[in-house]
Formats: sequence, structure tokens, C-alpha cells
Amino acid sequence: MDFNGGCESGYDDSGEDDSLCSYEYESVCDEDDISFYSEPEAKEATPGDRSDFKLPENLRRTKCDTEDSIDLKGHASFACANLRQAEKLMHRTVQETTSLLCLHPASAHILLRYFKWDQDVLNDKYFGQEEVVWRACGISCEHITRPTNSLLTKKDGTDSTGALCGICFESKPGEMRTMQCGHEYCHICWKRYLETAINTEGPRCLYTTCPEPRCDMLVTERTIAELAPTVLNKFTQYQLRSFIETNKKLRWCPGPSCEQIAVAGSEGFEGEMACKCGTSFCLVCGEASHKPLTCQRLAQWTKKCMDESENANWILAHTKECPKCQVRIEKNQGCNHMTCRNCNYEFCWLCMSDWRTGHGYDSSCNKFDLKEVEKGQSAISEAQAELERYLHCYNRFHSHSVGQAFSEDQLRAFLSKKTEEENMSVEKPEVRVFQNALCQLIECRRVLKYSYAAVFFMEDGHSSKILFEDQQKLLESFTESLSELTESKRRQEKEMMNMTGVVAHFVKNVLSGGYY
Repeated sequence: MDFNGGCESGYDDSGEDDSLCSYEYESVCDEDDISFYSEPEAKEATPGDRSDFKLPENLRRTKCDTEDSIDLKGHASFACANLRQAEKLMHRTVQETTSLLCLHPASAHILLRYFKWDQDVLNDKYFGQEEVVWRACGISCEHITRPTNSLLTKKDGTDSTGALCGICFESKPGEMRTMQCGHEYCHICWKRYLETAINTEGPRCLYTTCPEPRCDMLVTERTIAELAPTVLNKFTQYQLRSFIETNKKLRWCPGPSCEQIAVAGSEGFEGEMACKCGTSFCLVCGEASHKPLTCQRLAQWTKKCMDESENANWILAHTKECPKCQVRIEKNQGCNHMTCRNCNYEFCWLCMSDWRTGHGYDSSCNKFDLKEVEKGQSAISEAQAELERYLHCYNRFHSHSVGQAFSEDQLRAFLSKKTEEENMSVEKPEVRVFQNALCQLIECRRVLKYSYAAVFFMEDGHSSKILFEDQQKLLESFTESLSELTESKRRQEKEMMNMTGVVAHFVKNVLSGGYY
């Protein structure tokens, strides 16, 4: 097949060919395989009305739970897919590219992987500069244009007379195999080479090249299907994983061991998705649901919590630099006579002057400069204030995170017990009330947790921050009341139901206020 020749949409199966025609792509899926949908607008919960109560998104089952197929029609925000559906979508993408660019499916795979499965970018770059694109993908142009009927051919004894395997250096007529690059190796060496690459290199096996040194011809799925079928499944799994993880239109659900995938609509990702595994996550950044914090602020907050910036603030607030060698020193005793352990320089902690030159124990800080000290103290005070502000927000962030985990454990234990008793009796109304309360409590803790991260980035004294903190205070107060009700040994269903509706109302206020 000439890659720049006639257009074909699949492997050539015309005539007798002893090449790798045994492996075929799965036929493309029907048009109704993926159906996009938007989340319905939530009704405002009425305190005391259990019928209007809506489970939090992270514990609500969505349309993707019951529908096995998804449809690519429409302009909704996202769809939910499983691995089988994602694989069909990948094959559809490959066949579309195969038809449009008149390429072999294996070649289309290479191009799409390089361009992170963005067909629009690939099409813009490809036409008119095919050779440039192929070189960028790491494939020599002669490998593309060399006419052949397959990506991998085997030569008979007549053609391979005297040919030696480049790995075992034995002559094996009838067993030699070569890709388009023309480098010949025996079937057994090919098999061992491919199995080793796929079993040991992980996802990088997708970029396995011809065994010949300095040859950049990529091994394809078809090659592996013929020569190393025992590892074909693992290779295709890595291929599917690459399709999902590098494609900007797909998102893994971040839930533990969950294999659900979000598929973006025509306008791209926006909003949040509630997966059937119980995980609610942001479709834009792929992280767990983090409202009212924006994706950008979440990244900044996470970095601040993880890096050494707060250690630096503590050092600035509690230490001073040696005037001679600039090593940081902490004063841990009452005496102001300091000796640097790094350079043995002696100085006064108050005025930072040389202890040996006219300072000593019998004299006061006659070189004491009030302005310099005030300047230094001001910097220290600012660092201390910044550290205290961070700790104020982080401590509450952490506290609500712990509270959220506790409520989740509470809910899991309750559902486990409920499952055991389901066949024994009809579900009582009070059981549903308690379950709804726990679900809402988890949502409250999550919102409060990220609300403190949002507060950290707000401008002090600004009216929006004042209003936000007022709503935050009310939500926190009612959340604690609901938490107390769920932990009480004596269940008060009516009060619990009313409080669940109240906190749902204040969650909505915090999330819809636009303060952040």
C-alpha cells in the first residue's frame, strides 16, 4: 500500500496476502452509541418537604448509570461512557482520520497519538505539509511512501537467501519478518523483542520502534497481532489509556478504581459531573468537585499547602540572618549575645551590630537604630500575619475535610446495614430521612472546606468577602446542628428533615453568591 496513494478505510483484504491481514479493527459504532445530556436545573429545597430534597451531586446517580449506550448527537455539556464505549469512540476517530487523510489505520493511530487525538489540529497541520508532519511524528518519509501491501511482510527462502537475523545472527529462510523499513529479523526474535517491550516499558511501549539501532519506524498494533499475540491485549489497553488520558475531550472519573469516563460535548467541558461510583468531579480540571473555589485557585491552594512556602514564612517570622554569612539563626534563649555557629561571628540580636566592637555586656545598644528595627519588625509582623491568615483558613479547611470523611464513613456503614436489612422489611420513611441528612451533610462539609480556601484569596475588607463570610458562618452553624442530629443516639426525624432543607438552602446561597 502506498500511503500517499489510493484512499482506503481499512486493511486490504483483497487477494491472497500472507501479511498481517488477520487482525481487523472493530467496526465503527452506530450513531446512537453516545448521548450527551445536561444536568437538570436543581429545584430549590423547601425546608420540611422531603419530596423536594435533592441528593448532593457526589452521591446522586445520573443518567449514565442506566444507559449502556451513548449518542454523539446534540450539544449538551457532557456524556458518560464506560471503557467499551470509549474504545468504540477511539476506533471511530481512527476510521474518520483514515478516510479523510487516505491513510492506513495504523498510520492514523500514530498521527492521532502525536496530536493528542485532536482531529482539527491534525487536519490543519497535515494537508500540504505531510512530510513535515510525519517527520515530527518520528517517522522517516521513505517509510511512508515505500510501496508495499502491508506494514509487515515476510520473505520466502528465495528472497532471503543469505539473510541473517539482526538479533540472533542466524539464517532462517521462511521465518524472516520485516517492516517497511526493510530490517529483517526472525519470527522468534521479533516475538521476544515485542513481548519484552510491552511487558516492561508500560505506556511507553506505544512508541516501540524497529529493533534496528537508529531506525525510527514505529511498531504498530497490526505488527504485534501477528508476531506477539499474547501481549496484544496489554498493548491495546495502553493504547486506549493513551486515548483517554491525552484527549482533551475525555476525563477519567477520579473515584477510586472507577473506570467511568466523561466525554465532552461540542462546546467542551464545563460544570461538574456526578459519577455512579459516588464521586462528583470538575469537568474542566478533572479534580474532585471544588466549588466555590475556581480551578485556578484550587491549583494555587494545593501548591500552597504542599510546597515549602509556609516554612519560609515561619523562618522569616522567627529567625534573623547572621550579619556576616547570612545564615538564618533562631533565638531560643533570653540572652541577646549571639554567636553564629557557621562563621563564629558574634553580634547583638537587637541591633545586629558586632558584639566585640564597643558593644559587650557592659554597654547598651548605642548603635540602636529605631527606624531600622521598626522596618525589620514590620517585615516580621507582615510575615507572621500572613502565616496566621493561612493557618486560620487551612485549619478550618482540614477540619471540614475530616468532618466530610467522617460523614462518608457514617453513610457507608449505614448503607451497608441498610442493604443487609432490605430483604427483611420495607424501608421506613425515617431511614430515608437519615440517609438524606448524611448525604447533605457530606455536601455541606465539602462546600465549607473549599469555602475557606476561597476566603484565603479574597481581599480583606472588601464587601464581597464580608457577605461571603456571613453566608459561610450561617452554613457552618446549621451544618454543625445537622451533624449533631445525625450523631445523636435519639433520632429526631422531623427536626432532622427540617434542618436538612435549611442547610441545602444555605449551600445554594454560598455557591450562587458570586463572591469568588
